[in-house]
Amino acid sequence: MYQVITPLVIIPHADRSKGGDWYGYSGSVVPEGLNDERCAVLAAEGFLAVLDDPVVNTGADTGADQGAGVKPAKKATADEVLEEVGTDVEKAKAVLAAELASAKPRTGLVTKLEAIVGADGGGD
Repeated sequence: MYQVITPLVIIPHADRSKGGDWYGYSGSVVPEGLNDERCAVLAAEGFLAVLDDPVVNTGADTGADQGAGVKPAKKATADEVLEEVGTDVEKAKAVLAAELASAKPRTGLVTKLEAIVGADGGGD
């Protein structure tokens, strides 16, 4: 099992028929079987931590999907998220969706992400 330790990581599904890329904030737990080969590389490069001994979730709201039995990690700051997203509209859309789905969306971050998404003219 792996946990994201950088502000944002993007992992492609090993089986593309199951979906596109998976986007995870700092502290997110990578779904089992997503792309184990890629996760091993990302762990070796310092983007993911290997969770050998997960502990019971403390219930702290990190805004990330922690899953049962995983210790929450520090949530990426809005500045870290925006730095990682840059002007990439697709990243901004994915991060915006994740932020809006969190228990406590950060309004300042949402506004800035919406501006990035809107900068492409609103077309898909």
